Amino acid sequence: MTLEDRLARETTGEVLFDPFSRGRYATDASFYQIMPAGVVVPRSIDEALRALAICRDAGRIVTPRCAAAPTPSSGTSCSCISATSVPPPSNS
Repeated sequence: MTLEDRLARETTGEVLFDPFSRGRYATDASFYQIMPAGVVVPRSIDEALRALAICRDAGRIVTPRCAAAPTPSSGTSCSCISATSVPPPSNS
């Protein structure tokens, strides 16, 4: 089962893995930009914790995306979780 499938099955918030949504959450008002593997917009603290556990089980790095002022994609609080791939360990 893919990460997207598991998140969609085990959470009720938005699960966004399409290229447009991933691109929308890849940047903020700074120069920081990393394309997430997917985005979860949890509906509660419990749901956020569940999504974090699912991503941790999948070996994904999670970056909370927050905003102090309203923005089109993040609202006024920590409202989404973006998961990125973990690079393979170096053998050097």
